[in-house]
Order: sequence, then C-alpha cells, then structure tokens
Amino acid sequence: MRIVKQRRGQFIIIAALLVAIMMVSISTIMYSAVTYYRHERWEEYLSIIDNVKMGSQRLVEISLANYTWNNCTNDTILRNNLQQWVNDTKKAYAGFGINLSCSLTEDGLNHDWNETVSFSEAEATFTLGMTSIGLSGYNFTAPVLLRVEIFDAAWNASGKELIISSAVYKEDSIFVTNLKKNNFRVFVNDHLTDFTVVRYYDEKYDSFIYDICCSREDNPPYLVSVVVIDTRSIKVVANVTVSK
Repeated sequence: MRIVKQRRGQFIIIAALLVAIMMVSISTIMYSAVTYYRHERWEEYLSIIDNVKMGSQRLVEISLANYTWNNCTNDTILRNNLQQWVNDTKKAYAGFGINLSCSLTEDGLNHDWNETVSFSEAEATFTLGMTSIGLSGYNFTAPVLLRVEIFDAAWNASGKELIISSAVYKEDSIFVTNLKKNNFRVFVNDHLTDFTVVRYYDEKYDSFIYDICCSREDNPPYLVSVVVIDTRSIKVVANVTVSK
C-alpha cells in the first residue's frame, strides 16, 4: 500500500509539473503572438505613413515638372493635383481612417529663369491624421527645387570653342551629379547648338561642375541659353551673355 501511495504521489507531482510547464509554454506562445501582432500592425501603420509622405513628395515633383514644361503658365496645376491626391488617399486607406490635408503659399510654385542663376521650385505642407491609431496633426513639408548656376562662359578664339561652366543643385543645396548630355539643351543666339558635356569637381568653386563645350565658327557676342532637365523632368533655363 505504501508503494501504491508513493507512486500516486509521484504521479500527481509529475502531472502537476507537466501542467505547469504547459501553462508556461502556452503563456509564452500567447505573449509572443500578441507581441508579433502588435509589431506587425505598427510596421503596417509606419509603412502607410511613409507611403503617403513619399507619394506627396512625388506628386509635388510631377506638378513642378508639368508646370515648367508648360512654360510656367499653369499656376493652378499643383493645387489641383494636391486636391485629387488628398481625395484618393482617403479612399485608398479608408479602413485606417486616413485624413490628409495640405496648404500652399499662394500657388506653391515659383521660378526665375533666363538669369545666370535660375531656378524652378515648388513646396506644399501636409497634415496627416490616422484615426485607427489616434494619430492627428502630424505635419511634414514636401519641398522641390532645381537650380542652375552658370559660373563662367568663355570663348576660345584659337580653338573656335565656347565653354560654359555651370553647377546644378536640388533642394537642400545638394549637387545634382547624375546628369548626362541628354539632360541639357544649348541655344546660342536662339539657335539649337551641338555640344559635349563633362562633369568634374572644381576646388575653385567647391562644386561639381558641368563643362559644356560648343564648336563655333563665328565670333562673339553670344546670347547663350542653357536648358537643364533633371531626372524628375523638372526644367530650368539659365542665360549668359558672352562678349568678345
């Protein structure tokens, strides 16, 4: 009888230990599942916010590109595109309670062309809310800029060559260094001119320089127009006069 009682006691202890182990295991699994679910949901929310921000930035870029390609005459294009973007965003993320609004300074578009320093720019400020996570009043700005600065334009009489040295910047004064020949157009005295282009770093100007070289049989004076079109299709026209 003692042996039977001892065995029963051992069985109860073992069973209790197994139950305890199972409870700990289940608790661990449940905690991991909840933590994973929460992590995955927050990753999804952050992804949505990033997508809205990137889409807003890209829309401002596209609007500025269209504005410059229409000779900067369509002043309402950014405002119209943004209104459509706000409506589309609310529909696309309706299940998350996305509320996006935007504001502009006047039309949000500006340009100053035909100078040695010329630019095209646009900017919009956005306010984002998401009711599903209690987010409200999250502000971000989408600035877009393309600026061209002509440092020098010289006529080489012996080589019958015109050389224009310029730099190209985007927002935050970042150098644009990925432009090729097909990103430029050159007009000399209102005539489209063939050219070559090379890029290098110049310590004198502390800048990446594009040297545009045009063969010319005639002598100055020249009115030179350099058209720059970046990879976002934004356009700027910069002018310089070359004397004898």
